[in-house]
Amino acid sequence: MAQAFFTSMGGINAAQSQINVIANNVANINTTGFKSSNMTFADVYYITNSSGSAPTRTLGGTNPRQVGLGVQVSAISKNFTPGTTTTTGRNTDINIQGNGFFCVQNSNGAIMYTRAGNFTFDANGVLVDPNGNKVMGTNVIFGSQGSDIPVKIPTLIKTETVPNTEDILTKNLSDLNGVDIIKGTFTITADMRPSGGASDVVATIDISNCNDLNSIITEINNSLNTAGIPSQASVVDGKIVFTNDTTKCGSLSFGSGTSNFVSVADLAGAQPAADGSYSSQVLDYKQQISMPDVVAEAQGQEDVAIYENGAVEVTYANGDKLTVVLDETTNKNIFRYTTADGIIIEGNDVKMNPDVCQVENLQIQLAKFTNPDGLVQVGSNLFQQSANSGLPYYGFAGVSGLGSLQTGALEASNVDLSEQFANMIQAQRAVEANSRVFSTTNEVLKTLVYMGQ
Repeated sequence: MAQAFFTSMGGINAAQSQINVIANNVANINTTGFKSSNMTFADVYYITNSSGSAPTRTLGGTNPRQVGLGVQVSAISKNFTPGTTTTTGRNTDINIQGNGFFCVQNSNGAIMYTRAGNFTFDANGVLVDPNGNKVMGTNVIFGSQGSDIPVKIPTLIKTETVPNTEDILTKNLSDLNGVDIIKGTFTITADMRPSGGASDVVATIDISNCNDLNSIITEINNSLNTAGIPSQASVVDGKIVFTNDTTKCGSLSFGSGTSNFVSVADLAGAQPAADGSYSSQVLDYKQQISMPDVVAEAQGQEDVAIYENGAVEVTYANGDKLTVVLDETTNKNIFRYTTADGIIIEGNDVKMNPDVCQVENLQIQLAKFTNPDGLVQVGSNLFQQSANSGLPYYGFAGVSGLGSLQTGALEASNVDLSEQFANMIQAQRAVEANSRVFSTTNEVLKTLVYMGQ
């Protein structure tokens, strides 16, 4: 009989634990990115009075006779279903739409994980959470190795757009950032009257088989030579320059054909320089970015945008923009610099001082786990890896099962208040019912004590 005391007390303790879990859920109903917990129960050991018996020819089988010893907490599991999206309008508030966690680094260098994206940039341009933990960036599209480089925007830069004087001749035409050349034909017409010849000689240049500027220059010079036009083309400071013997050729004019070369190179209606030469516009640029030595040289950050894949774009006072894009040939990010005039300069053409910015600084890193229920909650909306969470995998938003990012919004708590109240009533009734068992057991024992008096 006395066992009933302990069994009912176990039931009261289990129900009290459930009320504690419910209380924490209700308390965090407005906590950004909070994941509610749910408690489940299991029965405890049994006293076996009889193990039962198998049927025989003359007698049927009997079932086991067991008396249970109460209840125990089986599991307290977290519910990782997404919470509702709340709009804030702040461009540094980020909501993960789908699976994944933001990676943040605390003051001890440890990496923690969170669904709460209420971030801001500090005075150094580092993206941080409300507790000052740094949000991690990456340049790995998906892998098991995480980054320890934070998301950080260069708030002040010295920037200069200069003509490409290095590898312009050998670059693929599709990689030129000042023009988008379509292959085909165009014409160059020369006024040959100074040499006593016919008034006009026309050379047709076919660049259908040209893949770079070097082959275009070769094709132009061969065609001019064949036509007897005393001019030559070369690349100087990022431009195509046509030198011209004015004693033999009065002027040059450029005509479009099936190629758009003349129009995109800004040669239509081109006027000669003092020495009689003609120049195209700059066909390819390089962007030089460094730390400003004086304030007058600095371009200050004016705006920041964060895209669905986690790439960060910084807009500067002069209208230029700096971000990163994925190079599909290497599966790595490269810098992209867009001038206020719309010229896009990428990859090796962006000469970035590493002290100003690294590619990882402009790409938010996400992580996912095989068993997120195994993560350990450590407070402040943070989770920590555990032995049963599995190893994290890191990467870009929108890749390999990681969710996309939505800015100007946050993930709200996923606590269902009506469900919590229903569970709380059940827990309350469990306490009441078990206390009734306790009282009844007490009355029965009291009766036994006074029997025979």
